Amino acid sequence: MARIISTTLLERHFTPRENKPQPFEHSGGGLFPTISIDIVIDKSLRDKLVERYGQSTLNDYDTEHYRAQITIPYHEFGYRYLTSFGTGLRILGPAPFKQDYQNYLQKLIDLNHD
Repeated sequence: MARIISTTLLERHFTPRENKPQPFEHSGGGLFPTISIDIVIDKSLRDKLVERYGQSTLNDYDTEHYRAQITIPYHEFGYRYLTSFGTGLRILGPAPFKQDYQNYLQKLIDLNHD
């Protein structure tokens, strides 16, 4: 819904089907190792998380944030997904993943430091 620019009301009807979020996959078709992480996201980013994980993933955290438990690849692809939330996402745990993610971000900083 977040990507819809305009709509046209038709007289046709449809039967909604159940939305089942798909796991992250790489081009080879196999799955990366995954990990369940606990996050807090800004409510302005709701659509991005719902698109991947569904509405039931979100729990109110405070007036401006949701808390969610999500499963992501324990791989650079997972880190890239998290960075796409910018400063609107905070990782609560688990601690080893959080440290690995911080190491990944530090490598990005080091590569782009003059």
